[in-house]
Amino acid sequence: MSYPLRDIQISRFRLADLKDIVDIESAAFRKDAYPAEVFLELHQGFPDYFLVAKSSGSVVGYVASFLDGSDAEIVSIAVDLKHRRHGIGRVLMMHTLAKLTAFGIQHVSLTVRPANGPAMRLYSTLGFRCVRRISQHYSHGSDAIEMQNVLSGATRAADASISSETVV
Repeated sequence: MSYPLRDIQISRFRLADLKDIVDIESAAFRKDAYPAEVFLELHQGFPDYFLVAKSSGSVVGYVASFLDGSDAEIVSIAVDLKHRRHGIGRVLMMHTLAKLTAFGIQHVSLTVRPANGPAMRLYSTLGFRCVRRISQHYSHGSDAIEMQNVLSGATRAADASISSETVV
């Protein structure tokens, strides 16, 4: 399946999106998938930082963040298996980083499996750097890599191409 990114709409999460989000999360993270309650808490606490990507009205990806003072964490990001490798994850991350920067967030962190090379490469191109390995982070005992991004003037300049008007 190939389609231009202009066919992807980014919007805030709505309760009607919950089942699709949980389905995508479960397919992407299996035993380590967050339950619906986590997404409801993120929606209640940080609705502006829980974004959904849609194509033809269907949810194809999402990103959910948690804020704490001048720091933020990307709690979960996933794209539906059928829609991967089309730039949707990048668009979701760019919108999120632009919103976090505009809000004054200075540091953003996330965790990723060491074996997930494509995700680590994506995050690296967006300014994230590996800061530490977290032993036995996931439920089945595998490690995680913590990555961080210090949002700076360079990040703000790159984010200038993302229009807040495209997020509804």
